[in-house]
Amino acid sequence: MFGENLKKYRKRAGLTQSQLGDCLGIDYSHVGKWERNVNRPRLEMVEKIANVLGVSISNLYSHAGDTNVEYWGDFPAEMKPLSCPSLYREDEVADAWMGLYCVFQGLPINSRRAILSLLSKNEI
Repeated sequence: MFGENLKKYRKRAGLTQSQLGDCLGIDYSHVGKWERNVNRPRLEMVEKIANVLGVSISNLYSHAGDTNVEYWGDFPAEMKPLSCPSLYREDEVADAWMGLYCVFQGLPINSRRAILSLLSKNEI
């Protein structure tokens, strides 16, 4: 079950096994073994996989017909995972930071202060 779901969500994210391996900091052969259900990743790695693919952990372990699965929304194939900066060109990263800066500047001053406080404490 895990392997089939991993493959489905990896493909939905538009990633190859090699790209997912790069995002996770592992060799792509591990991804292939997980998809074939030869091996299983540790829980810490499952959390990283879910974050990279933009799905919940329960999505990765659910049965195909399971209707009680927490979805974070469909992940369009043309979008690259935000948690894997190595897939982006330098100009794309700059554009993303500029977009975040513009959103940040549009927030009320109290919200900006709260975010800066959290960032300074490494709580985000």
